[in-house]
Amino acid sequence: MTYALDMTKAHRQSFIELVNTDNAATIGTSLSLADVLIRDERALTTEEAAEKSREFGVTLENAVYAPDTVEVFFNKVALEDVMEMTIDDGDFDWYDADAWDDATSPAQALAAFAAAATRQGIDSTAAMESMAVTRYLDNTTNHQRLKFTLTSMVFQATAEFELPKQFSDVVTVTQLNGFDYSAIAAEDVVY
Repeated sequence: MTYALDMTKAHRQSFIELVNTDNAATIGTSLSLADVLIRDERALTTEEAAEKSREFGVTLENAVYAPDTVEVFFNKVALEDVMEMTIDDGDFDWYDADAWDDATSPAQALAAFAAAATRQGIDSTAAMESMAVTRYLDNTTNHQRLKFTLTSMVFQATAEFELPKQFSDVVTVTQLNGFDYSAIAAEDVVY
């Protein structure tokens, strides 16, 4: 049986539903968040990931008997695979490269991110938590990028979106040398 992710649900609820779906043959009564404590979520080391064919691990603890635990290994969805932020959709209408303010611009970026997520069927307040955003220059592409950092059992911990270039990103040399030419000498002119 395959679990169909509902991106409007709370991410911990989605995770428990995935556990229930993948263990349907052995679970008599489906688990709930009241039955299970989710502990020690972590990214696996390269060696562990290769061995398990998964990228993340977590300890599930029986809520009524702490020594009763099981390790579960899983993968998360990359946000960039299920959503995008685009100029055409107005996701960057708020952005002015020359007026970026560390005090106010991150809040505007988070609001634009939430709107883009909603447009693509993702409830960012349920599926993610502890969201933060930073802007940085990707020297390889010479583009400013937004890096969103979040906590989620469903989505990977970071997502990056490229900001549109503005004139100040394209025209970085503003002190131009001007034109250099040699005047035509009078004897070179043919009538």
